Amino acid sequence: YPCLNVVVTPMLEPWKLYLEGRLYLNRQQLEQAKSAFEQVLKIDPNFKKAYQFLGKIQKFFDEKGQAIVYYQNYLVVNPHDIAAIQELVEVHEQLGEVDKAEGVLLQGLKNNPDDPVLIRDLAEIRVANGRGAEALHEYLKLADDVRQQPMVLFGMGIAFQNCGNYIAAKTCYQNVLTAQPKHRQALNNLLVLELD
Repeated sequence: YPCLNVVVTPMLEPWKLYLEGRLYLNRQQLEQAKSAFEQVLKIDPNFKKAYQFLGKIQKFFDEKGQAIVYYQNYLVVNPHDIAAIQELVEVHEQLGEVDKAEGVLLQGLKNNPDDPVLIRDLAEIRVANGRGAEALHEYLKLADDVRQQPMVLFGMGIAFQNCGNYIAAKTCYQNVLTAQPKHRQALNNLLVLELD
């Protein structure tokens, strides 16, 4: 790249390769980006962002096992990156490894104990797997967060429904519809409960 025509010292070489990798990534030239990021790690195995981008590329290439390795390496050095935690969870979910996805979220919550995104994701995994009571416990941690409220109420409705508490589930769905009258899923779930 002519724009990167700078004198490169050994210390700058990984940064130059990293920037090349980002340029390739922006141009959707994934093989070249992968190669650049791999070269970065050969020079500097502690270059944390290269792991994250390699994880994204491997996930795109459907090489999920390798994507997991790269994400795990990245999260060792940067355990507070919520987006990377979510990406690793998604890869485990795509592989049907719900227990491992939940484990990643639990580890993420050890490092980021009050993060509403991770709490919500954990609750959603639990409710999707029929563990409504455990999901309710997580949703209740978010009940005071106004930004999360309709989403939390909807999740709590599903959790209550899974636990067989249909009255509480209806109340949650009604509250969601009060805040967001066009929330299609809440309306559908409420109608199902009304018809029963």
